[in-house]
Amino acid sequence: MLVTAEPQKAPTDGVTGTENHSLGGITFKLANAQEGTRNDVLHWCVCRAAEMTPRKQKSALRAIRHEARMIGLDDQEIEKTVSSVFGGRRG
Repeated sequence: MLVTAEPQKAPTDGVTGTENHSLGGITFKLANAQEGTRNDVLHWCVCRAAEMTPRKQKSALRAIRHEARMIGLDDQEIEKTVSSVFGGRRG
């Protein structure tokens, strides 16, 4: 009889979330977002930050905000997205 083991989840340190959601990967995804998808990608990135430990969220959101500005989103768009993810409380 063949017994298969359950796949193990990658370890997390509160910043990476999972092996596919490192902060570098998150900001890379945002940096490469195509026009017309930038707000949706920003939302996805902020959601990944929301999954991090509170201590790591601050630096993650700072990096995400910076990258969002670099791709041409304005502060109002960015803060509206952050507020939508964090339920009105500032992330």
